[in-house]
Amino acid sequence: MGQTKYFKDCVVIAQARVIEGKKTSPHICTIVWDLIDNNFIRITCPFSLKEKPLKRWKRFSFFGDKENVIAGDTREETWGINNFNLFPSKEDLKVAEKKEIHKKILTAYANYNSEQKLHEDRKSIGILIPRKSSLKISREICEKEVERKKYMNKDGLYHSEYVYKITGKKYEKHIWFKNKEEKSFEKTLIARDIVEAERQKRDSDLNNIIHSYKNPYIIIGNTPFKRNAFVAVGILSAPEKYIEDYGLKTDYQPTLQLI
Repeated sequence: MGQTKYFKDCVVIAQARVIEGKKTSPHICTIVWDLIDNNFIRITCPFSLKEKPLKRWKRFSFFGDKENVIAGDTREETWGINNFNLFPSKEDLKVAEKKEIHKKILTAYANYNSEQKLHEDRKSIGILIPRKSSLKISREICEKEVERKKYMNKDGLYHSEYVYKITGKKYEKHIWFKNKEEKSFEKTLIARDIVEAERQKRDSDLNNIIHSYKNPYIIIGNTPFKRNAFVAVGILSAPEKYIEDYGLKTDYQPTLQLI
């Protein structure tokens, strides 16, 4: 019998686009905050046009296992959904509860200010804190995604023919000299809400949407087969001063310009 664990209190934080493969049924890779253990976990939620998927900030519980996962996914944070049953809470999160989750996420992952450190500690989920004004979303048609779109359209599933990218500047603390460094980044953006904006034809100005976020930070995760490469799964906006107070454990925190 495989490893099974009851996750009593979880909250949806970020969701990747709907995907279907020749060997995998339609699903949404979902990054979740475990309110009991105060860390990220990842689940693969089955997707059906007949049922609405869980939305961001939805609280739920489930029995997790290591069997109902995509073949080859051995990442520690990845859990399968035992019997594919989720148990959503009837109560919505209050504003104060959302703020507390932001605080816990930023605090727990403040030490992981580089993907190299995430990779070294075998963590497959983390955060990236950008300079807000530097953020830009772009896209280009990709032949591989065009073919996948045709394949998924047969089942009535929407898939974008574009590959989305999010670029910008981020800060990292130099381990040896303890000075601030501003580095450029480029991440493939697989967030479901971006593809949903395209599907609903609300994607005419994604950059204005992203710049409307007051204090953005990005949820990143790696892939099962390329552990040292991270993609952007979702973009959150923290409450005022939360990033400075909880998300940056640096020697230059008072002078860091996030805008």
